[in-house]
Amino acid sequence: MNKHKKNYIVTFIIGIIILFILSVFLVTFLKKIFIGSIKEDDVYVNSSDYTIKIEDKLSVSDDFGKNISDDNNHSFGYIEFEVLNNVEYVRNFEIYITENENDNEINPSYIKFYLTDIDGNPCTNYDQNKIPSYVDLNYLNNKPSSKLLLSDSLGKLESKKYILRVWITDSYIIENSDKTFTFDIGVRAV
Repeated sequence: MNKHKKNYIVTFIIGIIILFILSVFLVTFLKKIFIGSIKEDDVYVNSSDYTIKIEDKLSVSDDFGKNISDDNNHSFGYIEFEVLNNVEYVRNFEIYITENENDNEINPSYIKFYLTDIDGNPCTNYDQNKIPSYVDLNYLNNKPSSKLLLSDSLGKLESKKYILRVWITDSYIIENSDKTFTFDIGVRAV
């Protein structure tokens, strides 16, 4: 093979490699623009997964429940968490809970949920006078084992902090049977 033909083949192979690399970058860029809006990873909770366990040792009024703090949360659920949008466009998201069913479970109709922003202002659908119980929450579309806490949106690269307070309503009769209600909290982009 002459030297001229050999240089032509090497140049041809290098050209194909360069075209392949450019194609990969182009596809990745276009995918972010046109397909990226459906990725679950665009919105996430800034921490590991949360599992909250409520025990039937103490039932309280809604007024007390709305004021559960990090200092007095021993028999209640209290978590502060941040939801982040890691893309440069507006994202809708849903915060939801998934019940971990067990044989010794507190009746979910006695479990109350109160979601606020970090300043304690109630989120949409959380009225100061009517606190929803687990059975009042709507099931999540496409995830029938989960219940919706909040639908909201975040601006590009924005984050919001929330506080979720959970307790057993004062109409619950404590049975001294160590019943529990356990659930996980999650977030997803929609």
